[in-house]
Amino acid sequence: MNVTKVIASSGSRAGTLYAILVRRTRLGDGSSNSVIGCKRSLANVGSSPFPLPQAPSGSKKLFDEDTTTVAPLTCKLVQGGAKGLALTCTPLIREDHDAPQRTWEDTWMEMKFPVSTNPSFANQVQTPYNSPDPGIRHGRVFELLDAFTAECAMRHSNAYSLQQPKTCVTVSINALQYFHRLSGSEDFSIRACMTWVGKSTMNVSAEVHQNDQLVSAANVLFAARTVQGHDPIAVPKLHIDPADIDAMRRHKRVSRTISRLKSKSTKRFDPPSVQDTIALHDLNLARRRAWKHESTAADPSDTSPVQQYVFSEQHELRHVLVMHCDQRNIHGKIFGGYLMRKAFEAAWTSTALLLKCEPMQFKLTQVGEILFLKPVSIGTLLEIISKPTFTTEDNKVKVLVRCGIKDFVTQSFQTCVMLTFEFECHPNISPPILVPQTYDASLEWLSALHDTEDEMMGILE
Repeated sequence: MNVTKVIASSGSRAGTLYAILVRRTRLGDGSSNSVIGCKRSLANVGSSPFPLPQAPSGSKKLFDEDTTTVAPLTCKLVQGGAKGLALTCTPLIREDHDAPQRTWEDTWMEMKFPVSTNPSFANQVQTPYNSPDPGIRHGRVFELLDAFTAECAMRHSNAYSLQQPKTCVTVSINALQYFHRLSGSEDFSIRACMTWVGKSTMNVSAEVHQNDQLVSAANVLFAARTVQGHDPIAVPKLHIDPADIDAMRRHKRVSRTISRLKSKSTKRFDPPSVQDTIALHDLNLARRRAWKHESTAADPSDTSPVQQYVFSEQHELRHVLVMHCDQRNIHGKIFGGYLMRKAFEAAWTSTALLLKCEPMQFKLTQVGEILFLKPVSIGTLLEIISKPTFTTEDNKVKVLVRCGIKDFVTQSFQTCVMLTFEFECHPNISPPILVPQTYDASLEWLSALHDTEDEMMGILE
C-alpha cells in the first residue's frame, strides 16, 4: 500500500503534512513507520559533524582588560567590564601584512564568558523567568556570536592594518543549530576559526560550549570591504594542509553549503511548480473538510481527532522601534547582532501566542538562513514583522521574521534583514496547522515546506 494513503487514512496530522512531504520527497512505498522514523531522526539531530579543533600550538591566554586589545567588539557587549573574561588565541597576525595565504590556526579564537563571577553580565544574559536555573537568552548569544565571529574575520583579512585598512560586514548566518540548553548559572565559551575563503568573502565557523559540551554551532559569512567606498577587496587565501583531514572535511562541507545557498537564492523568485500547486491545493482541501466537520453535528461515536487549521496571517505581529546611537557598530550603522536579538524576541512572542502556552513549554531548536540585505541607519524607524508560516507533525513551528526600514512620510517598508526560526513545543501541545490566505503567504509556506524537505533528505542521506 502506498505510504501517502496509509498516512492519510491514519487520522493524524501526518495525513495532511507528512503525506505531502512523503510524496514530494519520493520516499517510496512502505508503511507509516518509515515516515515516523524519519521524523524521529530529524528530531534527534544533535551533534556537529565536523567539530572545530582545540587550541592550536602556540596559542596564548589573555585575561580581563588584555582581552580588549584582541577582541574589542565582543568586550564592548559585556556589561560590567572585562572582569572575568578569558581569551585564548594565537598571536596577532604575522608582521607580513601582504601574506598571500593564512591557516585556520592564525584566526582560531576562544573566549570564556563569566556568568558565574560577573553579576552585571549575568543579569544581562539570563532569562527573566524565575526557576532554579533561568537559562541564557538566545538573543544575547546571537549578539556575542556576531561580534566574536567578526573579530575572527577581521584578523584573517588584517582589517586593522595601517597600510590597507579594511572593514568586514556580515552577509548571512547559516546552519545555526541548538543541541543543548545553556545554563544561566555557569560560564560558557565561544570558539571560532576561519573555514572557507573566497575572493572577498570569508566563512567563520563558530561553536558555543558549556562544561565541555557542544551547545550550539553556526556558520557566518562575511565580506571584506574598503573603508572608503565600501568596495569589495581581496583577502588572503586559506591554506589547508592536505594531511589535516578534519580541516579538509570542514572546508568541503562549508563549500557545499555556500553553493546550495547560492542556488537557493537564484530560485527565490521562481513561480510555484506543479507539485507546489498540488501541495497548496491538498492543504486547502483538508482545511475545508476540517472546518465543515466542526460546523456539523459530529457523531458521538466518532473519536478521531479533529485537526485545527488557522490562517497564518491572523498570527502576524508587528513592532516599530526607533534606532538609537547606543546600538551603532564600527561602521556607524545599527549592529547586526542587535537586529538578530530583536527579531528573535519577536519570533518567540509570535510562537507563544500561537501555541497559547507557558514560555517554558517550547524551545528554540534551529535558526535558518539569516540574510543581511541592507544596513539600518541610526535615526530610522525599524519595523519588525514576525509570522508563523509552517508547523510539522513533530511539534515544530517555523517563524519568518522580516526587519526593515519604515518611511516616516510614505509609510513604505523596505526589507533589510530576513530571518527564519524553528521552535519545538512540548509533546502534550499540538500546534495548529497553518494555512496561507494570500499569494505572498503561500510562497512563504512553500519556502518553509522546501526547507523541511531539505532537512528530511539531509537525514536520509
